[in-house]
Amino acid sequence: LVLRSGIPNFLIEDKENAFKYMLIAAESSSTKDNAPAMDWISIFYEQGYGIDRDDLKALYWKKKAADLGYSYALNNLGWAYEQGELGLERDMTMAQDYYRKSYAEDKDCGICMTNLGRMYELESGPQELVMAKILYSKAFALGDLEAGNLLAVLELGAFADSSSIEEAKSILEVVVMG
Repeated sequence: LVLRSGIPNFLIEDKENAFKYMLIAAESSSTKDNAPAMDWISIFYEQGYGIDRDDLKALYWKKKAADLGYSYALNNLGWAYEQGELGLERDMTMAQDYYRKSYAEDKDCGICMTNLGRMYELESGPQELVMAKILYSKAFALGDLEAGNLLAVLELGAFADSSSIEEAKSILEVVVMG
């Protein structure tokens, strides 16, 4: 079982078996093909999905998948550092580093772009704001509605002029309509 697109529907209703089968996939080999299963195992431990919640095991599996270059695991580690979760100290430098790595691994990962864009926006320099806008725009084009919302706010703030206000309105229409 190589997981590429999430938890198969038949496993969603049976949490214990979902964990069991995902663990088999995660432990079957240490290749990038198995990294999504490893990341799912980390999420199961983090959320207590079908098993007891365990931050140390969640972090172990998340790091294992990230070490294989799996973009979503890299992104999720960035989030854990940003939020100070899974027993990690809050560290914005580490968060940004993991977000950069996640985007470098997968230029089509919307959430990776959105989170890296947020890091650029926090820096607030003119070049960083342009980078945030570029990343939000790309992520929004891929369907990431959070990126669209952040892009509209950026258009209304840092880039506010008559054309950006109209752009923000049209973006927010799409975001609201979902």
